[in-house]
Amino acid sequence: IALAFTQLAISRGARVLIADLNLTPTAQALLSTHSQDIYFEKTDVTLWPQLSRLFSVSLKAFGDVPDIYLPAAGIFEPTSANWWADNDEDSAYKQMEVNASHPMKLTRLAMRALTSRKKKGVVCTIASSSGLMGIYTAPLYCASKHAIVGFTKAMAPADRIEGVRVVCIAPGDVNTPIWDGKRETFGEQLKKAMTPEYVAERIAELICEGSRHVGGTILEVPPGAEPRVVPLYGAHPSPPCIDAMVLQDAGSNPKDEVPVYFDGVRKVLEDEKQHGAWP
Repeated sequence: IALAFTQLAISRGARVLIADLNLTPTAQALLSTHSQDIYFEKTDVTLWPQLSRLFSVSLKAFGDVPDIYLPAAGIFEPTSANWWADNDEDSAYKQMEVNASHPMKLTRLAMRALTSRKKKGVVCTIASSSGLMGIYTAPLYCASKHAIVGFTKAMAPADRIEGVRVVCIAPGDVNTPIWDGKRETFGEQLKKAMTPEYVAERIAELICEGSRHVGGTILEVPPGAEPRVVPLYGAHPSPPCIDAMVLQDAGSNPKDEVPVYFDGVRKVLEDEKQHGAWP
């Protein structure tokens, strides 16, 4: 999604600072073609000093701090950081640090940088339809996106008070590399997935249409349906997202009706029952 938005931003005359661990071949080619308009800074978004450094990097590369911020780094319940497998080695959930803590910290840094230079700006966080519902097989991902939805709503007054508009895009399934290694399991679901380019266009609308999308706006982008602004209270996902959701209460269904997504979780729990896994 971030790459698609970068391509869109460059096509509209913007300059872009990319902060990531590495560049994909496509991103590297884009950088080579637009070396005057794109600057890459190798960054681990879970390390706050590296996030803070980005503002001095922007000043050096472009002569100012950015006007628009898109904290887009994210991971989806990978085998290396899975709540069910319980294999995070540090005293923190990596997925929460990447998906939730880093956008929150970057927003705070952006507000400080913008206000110190008497500028207005926009932060567009990235949640998901998973931030509006529960997913048994991906509880960390789900929790991280709920956190972003709540954080964005909490930041609504910053639009009026600080001149920094914090908004959020909450797409349904998007065909991105986040699914690599999981496509066989989620293949049927991904047939309806949206393209990153479509979501990037919706992000641009969310950023550019400030009178329509005020601070605190959560824009859900479901596959096969029109985007909609999520209500402040009593929010529920759109029907197309509900259709893609795994069963909420697997225990109330016969075992043969539990979707294939549950197989990994079921295996973990069966192994624990057989061999024991007390800490």
